[in-house]
Amino acid sequence: MSIILQGLVWWLVGLSVAIAQVQDGEIIAPQSDSLVSQGGTGGLEAVHAVVNAAGSSSSQALVSQIQIGNVMEEGLTASLAIVRDSFQNNRGIIGANQNSGNLNNQANVHVIAHNSVGPTIQLEHAAIEQRLEENTIVTSGTAREDRIQDSFGGTVGIVGINQSAGNLNNQANVIVITLGMGSEFVPLEDSSLGAVNSGNKLIPGPPGPKSDVILDSFAGFRGLAQVSQSAGDLNSVSNKMNISFSAMTLK
Repeated sequence: MSIILQGLVWWLVGLSVAIAQVQDGEIIAPQSDSLVSQGGTGGLEAVHAVVNAAGSSSSQALVSQIQIGNVMEEGLTASLAIVRDSFQNNRGIIGANQNSGNLNNQANVHVIAHNSVGPTIQLEHAAIEQRLEENTIVTSGTAREDRIQDSFGGTVGIVGINQSAGNLNNQANVIVITLGMGSEFVPLEDSSLGAVNSGNKLIPGPPGPKSDVILDSFAGFRGLAQVSQSAGDLNSVSNKMNISFSAMTLK
């Protein structure tokens, strides 16, 4: 195996001992080679897992975020979600959910599966369902800002971050990575994304300023980063990434 591939293998496997997450997250240790995670209102906000499997196996990341029939009113307020001077020179998996708005669903799901010996058929499935139906928002004059500033510099690993200064937003970051060793490793990928936004009412008054800002951040970052920001209302935002590859020794 080349030095580059070997280093990548050990970087991915090593993430299992360097997990960091904030705000209501939950670490789940899978009991088998399969992980299923679901998040909705009051559901999981962060899932991180590293799975070592041989033979036929599956890695799944399933996220369901549903908002139906909510009524919300706000006016003449300030809503700020700010990450500043944070997460510098970190190593591993970072999941951060931050919202200063109301009735937001946020999820970071990271699943890494690898096999070390023997032939393997690996099924890799990532699915995101987001629904916003029959919700009503009355808003007037609210100043909103999502900001990431001077953060994540020099960090190496996987980063998922959601910010929302708005209301009734669905945000999800999902990464599924499958790594196999040897020529008999066969990855099979399947992905699906469903978003429904219907029957919602936004009744605006005089508008206030809204901004989503990323400033002087991620300098020297190496790895995979997913960022979702929403200072507005009734948005469905998702980042989904499937990666499959194998490493082998050439003779």
